[in-house]
Amino acid sequence: FLCGDQPGLVDIQAFSVPWFTRATMPVTEKLLGIFSHLPAWEARVAGLGEGSRQNIAAAEAHDEARCAEPDLSTEIDAADPQYMRAGMRVRVEADDFSSRGPVEGDVLRASPLEISIHRHTDAFGDLVVHFPRLGYRVTPLA
Repeated sequence: FLCGDQPGLVDIQAFSVPWFTRATMPVTEKLLGIFSHLPAWEARVAGLGEGSRQNIAAAEAHDEARCAEPDLSTEIDAADPQYMRAGMRVRVEADDFSSRGPVEGDVLRASPLEISIHRHTDAFGDLVVHFPRLGYRVTPLA
């Protein structure tokens, strides 16, 4: 692992870079091919697993979302390169050619790794939606 014999948060954070890059850039294998130890490290990190998942019906997930009370606390990195402010209205969308569509809301949290926005819908009430900063475009709205 990156910091010794045991996995750490640094491995989890670093793992997302080649994983995400492979999903979005066709030339990734060629670019990363020079790193001969990378495949074995990736296999070790992937072998850690993702915890346990439970499949639930969409209706049950919607009920849980309606009943949840989201954490609306704010925390903005003072050095945010886009000068995000708590409550700033933004549009977040994938920075690729997918058809996932944009999501609009008010900034709650912004860090180099994540942005969280608050939105309110008639169907679900208050929601907090979390996005990685890598691979997403954040556009302030007037």
